[in-house]
Parts: sequence; C-alpha cells; structure tokens
Amino acid sequence: MKIGPLEVIICAFPKPAVDATVIRALSETVKSGAVALVDLALVSRDVQGVVHVRDLQDDLPAAWSGMIRDSRPLTLLNDADLELAADGVTTS
Repeated sequence: MKIGPLEVIICAFPKPAVDATVIRALSETVKSGAVALVDLALVSRDVQGVVHVRDLQDDLPAAWSGMIRDSRPLTLLNDADLELAADGVTTS
C-alpha cells in the first residue's frame, strides 16, 4: 500500500483521558474518508511531571486502534518528535 504524503497533527487536551466525543468525531472523519489515520501516539504528563507515551502497540482503547487505516506498525515519529510534543503537554 502506498502511504503519503503525510502530515503530523498534534492535538492537546486538558486531561490525559481524551473525551469520548473527541474520539467519536475523529472516527467519523476517518470513516468519511476525509482523513486517513496511519499512526497514533498519546502523550501525557502526570502530576510528578513524568511523561507517558502510549502508541498502537500498547493497550489503547479499541476506539483508537479501530481508526487506523493499515495495521502494519509504522514508526513515523521518533523519540525526538515525541519529546517535542511532550514539551507542550502540561501536568494533568
């Protein structure tokens, strides 16, 4: 399967758990064909300031993993990319 061109979008939410309405809206956008989600990383910071990263290889809720277009694991974001995203994440 050809993949690309790709864009990375970082969305910030006030709490580590993303509201179900956000997940539902993104799922509808993916199902409509307006976007294709090929990879996903959830980055959060706990009250001690420790950054946590979960991706598709972790136990993400089915609502997230069900949106992925291709089940092959992709490494689109490296550690430096995730650190950059984590810089913008505040303590929960």
